[in-house]
Amino acid sequence: AVSSVAIAPSRICDGNSITCASASADGTIKLWDCCQSSVEGRLSALTTLVGHSRGINDVTWSPQAPYLASASDDKTLRLWDAHASEALVEFRGHSNFVFCVKFNPQSNLIV
Repeated sequence: AVSSVAIAPSRICDGNSITCASASADGTIKLWDCCQSSVEGRLSALTTLVGHSRGINDVTWSPQAPYLASASDDKTLRLWDAHASEALVEFRGHSNFVFCVKFNPQSNLIV
């Protein structure tokens, strides 16, 4: 099941695409170009970000850079590079599930 969807800020997308991220109970994040569809009218994922060991509850884009942050039932937050499709940092220390995550407007803090 999809638990969260976030559309990338326009400065991250090129002029011909709208990128969005979907987070799922299977512990993955999929990136999509919402302007491209197949012959059947279905979207195909551009890439899948893998790293959480349990379901992801929230995903959010940085307002300033091509980064995503995710919050998971594995009690971690992760910072992802959307262009490289890889996790940059894993934040540990929560004693229970992490339900939400946000960047501040300057993109220098994750809360």
